[in-house]
Amino acid sequence: MLRPYHVPINFPRTMLTKITVVGAGNVGATTAQRLAEKELARTIVLVDVIEGVPQGKGLDQWESAPIEGFDTRVIGANDYGPAAGSELVVVTAGIARKPGMSRDDLVRTNADIVKQVSQQIKQNCLKAIVVVVSNPLDVMCWVTKQARSSSTRPSSTRSSTARATAAPRSSHS
Repeated sequence: MLRPYHVPINFPRTMLTKITVVGAGNVGATTAQRLAEKELARTIVLVDVIEGVPQGKGLDQWESAPIEGFDTRVIGANDYGPAAGSELVVVTAGIARKPGMSRDDLVRTNADIVKQVSQQIKQNCLKAIVVVVSNPLDVMCWVTKQARSSSTRPSSTRSSTARATAAPRSSHS
């Protein structure tokens, strides 16, 4: 039986100083919010290329702190300066696959984006662990690893393993 992963309530947890989320779209903004609510870092930096978007979302999330009961600072930026020294970087940057778009088209577009992001991470967050969420995940992890020589972790390892474990097995194997 497959059981969801959980951390015991009394498990000691160290708060990180800074986590950066690259990409302020739906996935990135939600990731930043949940990281802040769980108080996994003192500061969450939300980075995106679209002027004003990460700043607005970061401000909205930080202003929700008294209501939601967390004290993590959420800031938005269009450059990687505020991300300097992050211990963890979550990469959600990239475009969603559009109707009629081939996987190859998505790979080309997102590989260019993730390569640029990875180079910025290498310059500003050299010691950070990088978690890649951007699709197609397998290629984006490879692109990130090529651009950096540090730790890169695919985000869907657990869910992929769960799917493989739960998949019905053929009697011909």
